[in-house]
Amino acid sequence: MSTCSVVSQLELVKADVGAYRALERYHYRDGALGPTCAVYALAERCLRRRKTAAYAGVIVYGPAALNSAARDAATGGYFAGYSKAEKLAMLNACVRRISRVIVEPRYRGLGLGAMLVRDTLGQVGAAMVEATAVMGAVHPFFERAGMRAFAPVPDAAREHLQRVLAEAGIDESLWIDPPAVQTQLDALTEPSREVVETAMRLFLNRFGRRRTMGRGLERTAFILRYLDQTPRYYAWLSPDRPVPGLELEPS
Repeated sequence: MSTCSVVSQLELVKADVGAYRALERYHYRDGALGPTCAVYALAERCLRRRKTAAYAGVIVYGPAALNSAARDAATGGYFAGYSKAEKLAMLNACVRRISRVIVEPRYRGLGLGAMLVRDTLGQVGAAMVEATAVMGAVHPFFERAGMRAFAPVPDAAREHLQRVLAEAGIDESLWIDPPAVQTQLDALTEPSREVVETAMRLFLNRFGRRRTMGRGLERTAFILRYLDQTPRYYAWLSPDRPVPGLELEPS
């Protein structure tokens, strides 16, 4: 079956979190999805087949995070300098975040990821849409869909934790082995352990409910999974919903 014929049998439909749940096992990220604003899925055009067929892909939009150094750099600080309440109101009114894009493995390689993004950017009703992706340089489907890519900005919390672990004698070569790292953490003196603990808590602040994880192998494995990953930031401005002063800096 040709690529063209496969795609022609699919249509974009407005869905709910159930569509995400049906495909979430295929996404590289685990953890809670968080609040959602809109969900769209690629489903079979044939209503009879749709009842039994799996979704070919799904995209989930959520509210924008309150703080983002990458967003501030991309917009020239448009959302900076306001109180928490003012900033939250501005973000809720103007920005939506793509939190998940999943393509069912049998449909990969057909450009459906870019299609999901491109065909929903204008439907979500926001002046600006943003996304982050660790694998963005390898799979640039956000750019293919019309979003602008921005170079990663320095991450003080990540760099601080990397430095603290190195100073505690936990070499970067061990980061692929959480049990080995946990063994070394348990063997640290109390003062050194507290320094590492403080740096870990600071790093975890970005992960919602994960920030309250207690000490132990599960938390160490989670931190190591993200410690060496620097996501790229993507943004798109709607031509139909311009906001005075909201512009993207040169990437």
